[in-house]
Amino acid sequence: MTKLKRGLLLAALPLVASGGVAWADDAVDFGIFWGTVLAIEDKCENYFVRPDAVMGNHLSAKDYEFAKAMVDDERAKAARVVDKIGCDEAAKEAAKLSGKSFFKVWEID
Repeated sequence: MTKLKRGLLLAALPLVASGGVAWADDAVDFGIFWGTVLAIEDKCENYFVRPDAVMGNHLSAKDYEFAKAMVDDERAKAARVVDKIGCDEAAKEAAKLSGKSFFKVWEID
């Protein structure tokens, strides 16, 4: 983890824990989702995330950058989970993370 990523995450942890900043939840949720879908694409050759699912249009530029800083770590965590539960189950769980239907998140080849 780079110093910038670590700094962003450490700065946000008290805010998230206290519930004091509403954006933190959305940015964190999106960062986890984004890293997860990338891990699934890495491991599962038949799954492709729909571009609209990872645009982050619902976030401000600041929030998007915060989520982006989380992606590499979340991708590594999710890769281990995909190995354990398989592509199909991981793809279903990723769609749940987004709050969107499976077909709004994934294209399957």
